[in-house]
Amino acid sequence: MQTEQSDRWYLDNEKSVRDITPEVLRGVDHDVDFSRYDNWTGDGSQFNLFVEPRPDGYVDMVFVVYRRVAVPSPYELKFFGAGNAALYVEPLYTDDGVAIVSESGVQQHQSADHVYEWSKTVSVHEYAHHLFGGHDDFPKWVPQPGQEDEARMRLK
Repeated sequence: MQTEQSDRWYLDNEKSVRDITPEVLRGVDHDVDFSRYDNWTGDGSQFNLFVEPRPDGYVDMVFVVYRRVAVPSPYELKFFGAGNAALYVEPLYTDDGVAIVSESGVQQHQSADHVYEWSKTVSVHEYAHHLFGGHDDFPKWVPQPGQEDEARMRLK
């Protein structure tokens, strides 16, 4: 999906990834049956660990991958690091009757230089945060393409 506005427009209007992600999810809602991704019931804890294989009305996982961010730095749009282990959205109710909440997914941005390998690394890393929590040792260590086996994080 391509956003309605350019990266520059979002910057000029003081928008951030928190504004863009809901726009993207709403934009694909008519093409995606999000109810297919509601298969588990969570325990209601901070990380909403899956405890029972039955739908609970919430999307279990969505990966939002921004294929490129054209502005000089993704940080200008509040992309902190290469990705986030949350979607940063208010509850968004889909056409299929399920809700997408911040904990329903992870997001990442890509640079044109490291598209495929970087996506794998960041996707695994952010999903691991989603599953296990913890935080990164940023800015001491920033993974580079090819370091999939070294995606380090600290668990609480």
